[in-house]
Amino acid sequence: ISNKYEAKLLKQKATQNKIADAICTGIVKYKNDFENAL
Repeated sequence: ISNKYEAKLLKQKATQNKIADAICTGIVKYKNDFENAL
């Protein structure tokens, strides 16, 4: 049972990391586009 629970937690953490990476990438890209527009 604990293994399934741990696997679920790891999956959630991986998903959160992917979302965080996507947000950071989006912010960096937006910032670069904004600076290029100036």
